[in-house]
Amino acid sequence: MVFGAFPPQHNFSFPALADVRIGYHTIMQFQSEYVTKVFSNLPPEKQKTIFNAAAAEFARHGYDRANTNAIARRAGISVGSLFQYFGTKPAIFNALVDFGTQTALAPALANAPASPDMLSLFRYMLEKAREFALQYPDYNRVYLELTTQMPVPASKELARRIEGRTIISYRRALRKAQKENDVQAGCAAFLLDNLVLAYQFSFASDYYRDRIVAYTGLDPLKDGDALCDALCALVRDLAGIT
Repeated sequence: MVFGAFPPQHNFSFPALADVRIGYHTIMQFQSEYVTKVFSNLPPEKQKTIFNAAAAEFARHGYDRANTNAIARRAGISVGSLFQYFGTKPAIFNALVDFGTQTALAPALANAPASPDMLSLFRYMLEKAREFALQYPDYNRVYLELTTQMPVPASKELARRIEGRTIISYRRALRKAQKENDVQAGCAAFLLDNLVLAYQFSFASDYYRDRIVAYTGLDPLKDGDALCDALCALVRDLAGIT
């Protein structure tokens, strides 16, 4: 899981990054090689506004058709300032992915149960995927576009940055549960994460949502808890967990 809005009721924390509190929000000190020093010196609230504007534009129009003038307009800044902050359109997108990862995925994994068993980690990932999809709809749509061959520079590197953390977490839990070798643990992690991604993307795509409804009779938007229970029961039975 990875990438709309930053709700006042949700405060993220991640030990590797400094928290900056603004009103009801907790915003982490963002770091990325794709932003300029000028951007890094902006107040976190303004950084968040710019990234939300970029996420909205990329989510609605995809990478190729996204317009930097529109991003600047949404953010309430000039186009000149936008490029002073990032330099290029690819840098805007790459920085957006970094921002989504640092403010959503990293905190979720950092707050995962200590030494989780496989089933507990899977349920935790499902719940965080739903939370992320509902709280960050534009970021979720951007991630969906990225995984469906959106022509973004360095897309393979983006995928590695996003998926690396979840791969490690799954593999640790799987090896603990069944003492599988690296290849077996990797395959099992791949299958589990595909279930999580399909669930997450059902909140951004009618195609994914309709497929889940067709196969299970459960609507992710209406029957989220029941669907999580059913998926966890499936994994438990397949893994022979009693």
